[in-house]
Amino acid sequence: MLLAIDPGTVTGVAWDVDGHVEYATWQLGMDTDKRLLRLADNLTDILGNHACRHLAYEEPYVGPFKNAAESLFAQRGIIRYIAARMCIPAHGYSPREIKMGIAGGKATKDQMIDAIKARGYSPANEHEADAIALLLLMRTGTLPMEGTRKAAVRQQRKKVVDLFSKSTVRRITKKTRSNAKIA
Repeated sequence: MLLAIDPGTVTGVAWDVDGHVEYATWQLGMDTDKRLLRLADNLTDILGNHACRHLAYEEPYVGPFKNAAESLFAQRGIIRYIAARMCIPAHGYSPREIKMGIAGGKATKDQMIDAIKARGYSPANEHEADAIALLLLMRTGTLPMEGTRKAAVRQQRKKVVDLFSKSTVRRITKKTRSNAKIA
């Protein structure tokens, strides 16, 4: 079995057992602790019923929302922990890598859904579409793009550091001789 996960409050999951693809949406809820427990339980159930050869997940995208980022990184930790405990190779793909592999680098949610439907699948939402896209990348043997990924990883780490650093500290940089801009 190959297993693909698009983590979030609503988690998209797709799996391939001997060429037969299935997908679902897990409603994990808003409470962070319960969400992590439900994710762990659901993963343990599905992996306990099938011999998984490979697991892939969408890497968290760090935007301006600290709580969402914290939750997504916690979910990533649960996914990686369970995969490691079960000796399953796991790879994280950035949202951009998934979009580039299926519908173009800056595809919208609707374009991703359309691209997946064009391949004969019927996702109920963008979470299932992302999980199916990730599964399709795994089926082709496409691993995360290591060479082009280094700069993106550095930029993402900087965002994480900035996001979790002291938000009350502001740096003042000079814009012109007489004006100052708060950065």
